Amino acid sequence: MALPAGAIAWITTSGERFDALERQVDPMLFEVRIEPVDESQAVSLVATWKAPQRLIAPRWEGVVTAAPAEPALLRSGDTVAVVGGVARLAWHTAKPFYRDLSPGAVGEDVGALQEMLRRLGVYRAGISNRYTQRTAEGVRKLSERLGVTPAASTFDRGWIVWLPTPDWVSVTTSLVVGAPAPPAGNEVLSGAVQLRSVDLVSTDGEALRPAGDRTVVVNGISVVVVDGKISSAELEKLRPALTQPVSSGGSYPSTETPATIRRNTPIDAFKVPASAVSVNTEAEACIWVSSGEVESTRYTPQEVTVVASQATRGTVWVARALSAEGRYVLANPSQVLQDARCPSP
Repeated sequence: MALPAGAIAWITTSGERFDALERQVDPMLFEVRIEPVDESQAVSLVATWKAPQRLIAPRWEGVVTAAPAEPALLRSGDTVAVVGGVARLAWHTAKPFYRDLSPGAVGEDVGALQEMLRRLGVYRAGISNRYTQRTAEGVRKLSERLGVTPAASTFDRGWIVWLPTPDWVSVTTSLVVGAPAPPAGNEVLSGAVQLRSVDLVSTDGEALRPAGDRTVVVNGISVVVVDGKISSAELEKLRPALTQPVSSGGSYPSTETPATIRRNTPIDAFKVPASAVSVNTEAEACIWVSSGEVESTRYTPQEVTVVASQATRGTVWVARALSAEGRYVLANPSQVLQDARCPSP
């Protein structure tokens, strides 16, 4: 594997004895030392976004007399607004209620209503998917709690504002206290822009998929990356540190945020010049190790495998390349050896 000038890499090796050829210039020998290496490098986090979720008004009539603060965390059972003297509850179900329900109704939405009534403490029977007398009693108790007058035994879907997720954070609201309720289908609350994904990209624009466990640090926030992927939980943790998008015609362009990535567990490696690494016609890499004397003209090729690289320092870290510290590596094999290519298998 050829290495660009100025590259830094961590490599593993094995080798066999090989006679060096006639010298062309004086050899430059580099004494290797073990250093802990965490492969820390600068990266960019490229985030893709999608439009924020919105809460939609059901069928309402009357004047808005109470509206939520901005921003607000909404969970099932929280009051979204008071319209026409009736409190309107946020509630998360798999599907929004699409019809009013009355005694005798049958369906999955009746089961969802029974589950909601049970969680609100006004219904203690089972989930039958049938609008029974006990269901009607639970609905009547709910209507009294909401401020419906007179109390009703028929469920009005306008009492509920559907939450797309169990926990939902509103950022802005279109509700105005003292104004008429918005028509059905209009936006009531708007959430934050949604984070779709985050990709790791090198400073030269190459996509990164580092193997194993790594840590990414951005603006003081650290998240774990496993085999180049960031979990949903870690994405939410990372979100506040990312460059936020600006809407353009209703779409949200990707953003880039500078960060640093490193190994969770550093490795011990030998440091050698990047110029010491040679390759053969099969693109297999090696380094040339001195026979032991500083002035030696005999060198041993050690096969190496590049496991990571960085640019800018002009040095290479070689894992397990040598038997002990204090050995010398030929730093300029292409100038010293007539054929500096690594031996082919």
